[in-house]
Amino acid sequence: MLDWVAVVVLVELAELVLWLAAVWLLVAALTLDVLAATLEAFALEALALEAFALEAAALEDAEALEEAEALEEAEAFTATFLASAKG
Repeated sequence: MLDWVAVVVLVELAELVLWLAAVWLLVAALTLDVLAATLEAFALEALALEAFALEAAALEDAEALEEAEALEEAEAFTATFLASAKG
């Protein structure tokens, strides 16, 4: 009779261990899911920062181009003015 009680207790303990393992695996899976979402958020943030940097560089290039065009116009005006003054 004691052997059957021991077997039942061992079976119940084994079932408890299996349930604990299942819970542990579930928690591990959820943790990995959260970690993956966090890494994805960091990757999206990095892409946004890269896009911002590219936009800033494009704006700087556009401003430099406008300045160069304004300088060319000023030089052309100065050349025309000097030519008409000599004229």
